[in-house]
Amino acid sequence: MNKQLEEGFDRFWQAYPHKRSKGAAEKAWEKVFKDVDYDDMFKEIMLAIDAQKRYRKDAAKSGTFIPQWKHPSTWLNQKAYLDEIPSTMEIKSQVLAVCKTEGCERQVLGPRFDVCHDHLVTRKDEPYRQQKIDYMTKHNLIPMEGESKFAYGLRCRNHLKTLHLKTLQS
Repeated sequence: MNKQLEEGFDRFWQAYPHKRSKGAAEKAWEKVFKDVDYDDMFKEIMLAIDAQKRYRKDAAKSGTFIPQWKHPSTWLNQKAYLDEIPSTMEIKSQVLAVCKTEGCERQVLGPRFDVCHDHLVTRKDEPYRQQKIDYMTKHNLIPMEGESKFAYGLRCRNHLKTLHLKTLQS
């Protein structure tokens, strides 16, 4: 590897948040820069890392499910630096809402539900309550006995993500 590629890789390695398999990443780095303008490609990769870090930070704040970072070699080989980054508005559209019962701060699935499961089962509006319980049961969104809040939240977020992807596809 020439000096320019080596220095560029060192900067990439410092910037990339998931440091795994450095040797494989170095080989992928060389492959990416074969027959391309070094300066343009380097700039594009570094900007992509920064953009993806910012997206992940914003998405995490909103409770959006975020997969782990790919191994650096995979990220380079799959040209993940070309991935489109959702806008902040798209992130905000996926935000879980908070239960509207006074004093409760549990998260609920966005606009579809306005109260958490615990308050839903004590609600007096029977048809509305039954509709929500049926939906939650059908989609396996009722907390399971012994399930942690984190695991329950993850199941709900994954369901929300699936709904969002179906909406985008239609």
